[in-house]
Amino acid sequence: MNRMLIIGLGLVVGLGILTVIFFALRRQPPKPPEKPKEVEVVIARQAIPPGRPISGALIDIVKLPESEIPPDALHVVDDVVGRIPVQVIKEGEVIRNSVLLVPASIARGYEVPLGARAVAIYVTPNSSTADIVLPGDIVDVFAIYRVTPQGAQAAAEGTRTVLLAQGAQVLAVDKITEAGEEEPVRVTGAVEGATTGQPTEEATKEGAALRKPQIILRRVVLSVSPTQAERILGAAHTANAELDLAVRNEYDTSILPELEARARAKRRKAVARKPRRAERAPTAIVQPMRPPRIITVYRGTNREEVILTE
Repeated sequence: MNRMLIIGLGLVVGLGILTVIFFALRRQPPKPPEKPKEVEVVIARQAIPPGRPISGALIDIVKLPESEIPPDALHVVDDVVGRIPVQVIKEGEVIRNSVLLVPASIARGYEVPLGARAVAIYVTPNSSTADIVLPGDIVDVFAIYRVTPQGAQAAAEGTRTVLLAQGAQVLAVDKITEAGEEEPVRVTGAVEGATTGQPTEEATKEGAALRKPQIILRRVVLSVSPTQAERILGAAHTANAELDLAVRNEYDTSILPELEARARAKRRKAVARKPRRAERAPTAIVQPMRPPRIITVYRGTNREEVILTE
């Protein structure tokens, strides 16, 4: 009897404890909502106009909720500085990769020095330095002109070499493959009834084809001065000229005096050819004399003329 009573009391006490715990849990305040995850992004500190490279003073890094960040947003300052926007970026706007252009120097793989000009020279595999020119080399540029004396035959054709530029730096070297002009090609395959190795008339008609041979060139991009660029471009567009390079030691920056001497002589000739203006003797300015003022004075019966002075 006592045992059953003890078990009943235990059950009642257990139920009471469970009831207290249940109501205690219901009275607890609800958990605060989880804070959204924030990510650092690059924004515009002020309005950025299009067409100009972005500097570090125009941008800033802030933390924004991940849900509010565009998928192509940029998160590192180095990915933004130097790039060019294609549209206006408003103040506080997240900078996206889709509105920025890659700088030309990065796209090309080299940067043109300030004040210099980049020109491209195309050299053939037969050129003297076609296989040894590398980016960073210092080279001299020459123009080889084909000269035929007047009245001479083609066999008497000669060449004349002119130094165009000295100490030019090689920025890049690329291999270019171009297709030449179409030329007919004869196919001498076996044809029924053909007993010799020579192509028959039918084989020539049936096997004739047009082919564009491939021409392999090397494009050498040079950094030169504006004056050197003028000489190189002028020679590149001359029909009887071919450009070639000579590689220097990378520490050799000397300039041949002959080129400067020729330039000075050319300037002297240009000055001497200018006609001088004839010097005119100064002309004296002659002012006309005014006539004297004369008055007549009568004194009694005497008449007298007096000249008035100013």
